[in-house]
Amino acid sequence: MKVVLLLLAVLLCVVSSARGFSLTQHVDFFRRKLEKNAGGEERMKREQRRESGATTIPSALWFDKQQVDHFDPSNDETWSQRYFLNQTFYDATNPLVFLCVGGEGPAFQPTVVVTGGVHCAWMIHLAEKFGALIVAVEHRFYGESMPKPDFSVDSLRYLSSRQAQEDIKGFRAFVTEQYDLPETSKWITFGGSYPGMMASWARLLYPDSFYGSISSSAPVEAQLNFQGYNDVVAFSMNDTTVGGSPQCLFNIRTAFGSLGKVIAEGHQGDLLNLAKTFGVCDPNDILDGKNQKMFLEGFWGLFPLQSNDPSCQGEYCNYEKICDLFTDNQAPENNLLTLFQHGYGDEDCYDIKWSSMLDDLKNESSQDRSWIWQTCTEFGFYQTCDPDTNCPFTTYPWLSTVQSYLDICEDVFGVDAQTTTQDISLSNVFYGGWNYNGTNVFFVNGDVDPWHASSVLTPNDALQQTLMVKGASHHAWTHPSKPTDQASVVAAR
Repeated sequence: MKVVLLLLAVLLCVVSSARGFSLTQHVDFFRRKLEKNAGGEERMKREQRRESGATTIPSALWFDKQQVDHFDPSNDETWSQRYFLNQTFYDATNPLVFLCVGGEGPAFQPTVVVTGGVHCAWMIHLAEKFGALIVAVEHRFYGESMPKPDFSVDSLRYLSSRQAQEDIKGFRAFVTEQYDLPETSKWITFGGSYPGMMASWARLLYPDSFYGSISSSAPVEAQLNFQGYNDVVAFSMNDTTVGGSPQCLFNIRTAFGSLGKVIAEGHQGDLLNLAKTFGVCDPNDILDGKNQKMFLEGFWGLFPLQSNDPSCQGEYCNYEKICDLFTDNQAPENNLLTLFQHGYGDEDCYDIKWSSMLDDLKNESSQDRSWIWQTCTEFGFYQTCDPDTNCPFTTYPWLSTVQSYLDICEDVFGVDAQTTTQDISLSNVFYGGWNYNGTNVFFVNGDVDPWHASSVLTPNDALQQTLMVKGASHHAWTHPSKPTDQASVVAAR
């Protein structure tokens, strides 16, 4: 059984499979684990197919002359960027274009311009209402949009949000010419998680090209030590709106404290017994500090950190059901074991090898490297569990540290800690972070989404708007509508 770390991761952000990320310590890995637990990716595909009602699936289209490097005038190399387009609702008498911005999540499905997928479903509704042309474009180095053939460091040096912003600008010019749109057409960008960041930055950087932006669950403040992520997780476990309670939070902390106590005391026999209790593939692995980090963080993915759905049908699939478990008068550590067995029960064993995780990330054909690269060179978002914070997981021994994530950047990409720290600061200088000063932008967040701790929650300008959606998780309002959606999500739409 493979462990999933945090990095997201996640989000972002947005992703599926349990290595053993949203962006999540290893962000992408964690988000994928969350989606696997909830059946998220397949569920979303089913919803897309069901809601589209389309007899014809849109074909993939390609912008064949996108620049590989927008910042080197001597480099005239180009690549093909994938996009989708739907003219069903377009009213040429009032030219309006809605752009669903791609990001680090799963590749766009062709139905993205019919249903909107998880990031832009409400955009489709608005396009029908206002007569907009619907366009969706992938982000470089994600999905099928590859400026280079692999994910080696030499290739990934062309992966950055700034290169991708120039892609969006160039893409707008291409679509305008290709489809004979008026230059005065009003383009509005939409996205959730990292695509939400990209959507808001397009309006910030190119206000003459993009009229406005709907930016959902967008963590625009890059952070090396993203303590706020797990602080919000603790808030969610305590929030009665989603079925949490003070007793639930206390008991979860107690359970993780019990794990930490065994690891901190370091008695070999007790550690081996702990490993056997939780089915670790090689019990001796738990004797190593980095493997202990993997062991503890693997439990984080058992909780709906950024994917809480109050109407989900599975056992232990949301905070309410998990908190019912943790307040049933059983010992908290036994409840955690029950949750673990439910989440990982189908796996042969629990693989906690740090070295295996690094080996996977060193695979230059793996797209998992893309988002990790961006965290190392632009954003950080390392979801720590530091002492003296509200983190509900194991704070002693202190294993989920910033340094443990910086070690990944160094080991996998050769990016040292000083470079990562500096690059994160430069991102905030360039884009503004919490001091974002673009206009005609609407920042929407959910209060049980950990990523809101890095988003714009209060307008910085009279021409900005913000909304906090009570009880909502990661850009829940951008997902395809369901009859069971929370009232707060419906109201937000």
